[in-house]
Amino acid sequence: MTLFLSYAHQDLDVVTSLRRDLEDLGQTVWLDESLHGGQIWWEEILRQVRQCNGFVLAVSARSLDSEACLAEWEYAVDLARPFLPVRIDATQWTAAPDRMRQSQHIDYTPNDVESVKALVKSLGGFSQTVPLPEVLPTPPPTPLSYHERYAKLFGPTVLTFDDQINYFARLTTDIDSANAKEALELLTVLRNREDLTVKMGKRIDEYLAQRNISIPTTSAPVVPPDVLAAVEDDVPEQATGPGATLPPPDVEPATKKNRLPLVLAVAAGAAVVAGILIFVLRPKSHDDATPRVENTECDAYNCSEPPIQFLDITGDPQAIKVTITDPVGGTRDADPPTPYGEGLEWHWSADSSDPIGNYTVHFAGTDGGPVDHTFTVNPVDGPFSAVQRAGQAIAQRDWDAAAQIDHRIKEELDEKGKDFLDAEYPQPSEVYWAPYDPSGRTNDNGTTIVGAFVSYFNDSTTVTCQLWSVDNGNQTMRSDPLPPEGPATRTETGLMDPSDVSSFVSDHCGNLISS
Repeated sequence: MTLFLSYAHQDLDVVTSLRRDLEDLGQTVWLDESLHGGQIWWEEILRQVRQCNGFVLAVSARSLDSEACLAEWEYAVDLARPFLPVRIDATQWTAAPDRMRQSQHIDYTPNDVESVKALVKSLGGFSQTVPLPEVLPTPPPTPLSYHERYAKLFGPTVLTFDDQINYFARLTTDIDSANAKEALELLTVLRNREDLTVKMGKRIDEYLAQRNISIPTTSAPVVPPDVLAAVEDDVPEQATGPGATLPPPDVEPATKKNRLPLVLAVAAGAAVVAGILIFVLRPKSHDDATPRVENTECDAYNCSEPPIQFLDITGDPQAIKVTITDPVGGTRDADPPTPYGEGLEWHWSADSSDPIGNYTVHFAGTDGGPVDHTFTVNPVDGPFSAVQRAGQAIAQRDWDAAAQIDHRIKEELDEKGKDFLDAEYPQPSEVYWAPYDPSGRTNDNGTTIVGAFVSYFNDSTTVTCQLWSVDNGNQTMRSDPLPPEGPATRTETGLMDPSDVSSFVSDHCGNLISS
């Protein structure tokens, strides 16, 4: 009997033991240890699922978070393949999808007699031949490879400081996930970008030092084949062959930050795969023929193409100081404008921790004197919108509006009054919500999102891990502090650096589970 063994690659040590035990029981085991991402890989995966006599899923926190594992399982069930979920870590069975929980699972520990007995008993109910349905289900689409999700790291677009914070938070979280190897590779790419800010470079170095990880330092990271197609359209025609050179830049760079990456060339050869990133002064999109378009509105999910940007700033970019005032009244420094053709441009991208509402950006030191612009960050589409809207109401001290969104606040308002809420949420100069994963985990009752409430008050920043349970209509929610299964709150004197907040949320909030 042939078994398809689906697993998250970071669980390979335990899965290797499981595979050995299955083979010792006389089973033929197929798994994708020698395959890579892409369309051909996925078609082979699906072919093996159709041909197997039984489908075994190594259930773990990592496999339940794997798009490929869940797609393989769904396809196997739709094909009526006998299914055996084998739990290989301490993940709660309630974390599995409802459809998966309808199957009886077994627990597995390497080198354990009871685990082998459970395998024997469960496999005894499998049939040697199970016909496929007369009408085959629609195959699931090819999952994006991990590198493809981060293709922007290899592309020509400049990374703002907010982009860098976002990538750092996601990659350092993923280093503890099923994609640890790829995440470290991409963190290396981020660290070696020439537009990386000094502050972010220092933060990455500190993170790696804490974990005793060393990475190579190079200015020419290799573009993986699975993202090459996503970025090679941005390669100028005159720079597509080995040894090709770019024309001299039009504008002298003011600082290292102003140099943007472009893919220069991909050398051919049977034994050589070269993807060299060349950093030039301006991306192809800044061609003089490209229309200049200002943008004054976006949301956290759609604020990169285009970002918030203004094009009427003039002067020496190094003499211009830029500050942003958010809807709560918090003020932060921002990167200076960068050369754009004959003038300057300034751009900024929102992420999920930025409050929704109206912002003011102030430019001091321009040729024409101080300049102010305004822009708006809108709520996202989806469950995190409720969290954002509740945060906006709390920041505005509008407890009636907050109570219509947040059931816990409604209970406290009804029982204890506005004075209690004023004390629980002191009027800060900066407040926001930082989610571990704004998309959350969906279930029959809605979506669960883990993150943190961040407030700056009396020269002190406090970050408290919280759980947000959002209804299916994405309109109302319940916010609750997470149980203290670790350091669920952090307080630091002064305004905490956003990268430190992201690291705290990733290291502590993301690992907590509500009771």
